[in-house]
Amino acid sequence: MIAEANPEVSLFAAVIEKSDRLWGEDAVERATETVCNRFDIFLMRLYQEAGDAQRGLLIFSEGRFDKRAKVWVRGLRELGTRWGILRNLSDIPYFASMKDTRLLQVADLVSHAAFLLYERGESSLMAPFLHRFTRREGVLHGLVHYRTDSKAACDCPACYSRVNPGELGP
Repeated sequence: MIAEANPEVSLFAAVIEKSDRLWGEDAVERATETVCNRFDIFLMRLYQEAGDAQRGLLIFSEGRFDKRAKVWVRGLRELGTRWGILRNLSDIPYFASMKDTRLLQVADLVSHAAFLLYERGESSLMAPFLHRFTRREGVLHGLVHYRTDSKAACDCPACYSRVNPGELGP
């Protein structure tokens, strides 16, 4: 059941470990695709488990990749992701300036918290947000960590919860 996360305030983030195979624009595109897919699945589960037929709206911050992101997201909506078609979006994705909406400022804060956690090992800014990432059966699904070596142990909250449901790691 989705009761583990408040559907009114649910977070999604993808952390991409850069490598010689995945970096730059490709890493941003993978993160975009992952977040869109996780959001779509979240909305589908709201409907399946609670009869809540909400549709979602994607709002992206204008920035370095916004022109390319418009193409990616349009393609994701029309052709789907590597995991399937997005079925629960109410409209086309919108792009806005960070100064135009506080929600993008919150998204930027969460992104910075994820950066600090994964790049610097600093968890104090991310800790208050962890309970807002969507979960199912104790596994964080709203926070995804793509690693170059997926076989190596990782004790970040996203990876740790997949091995130890209900726990977020050290």
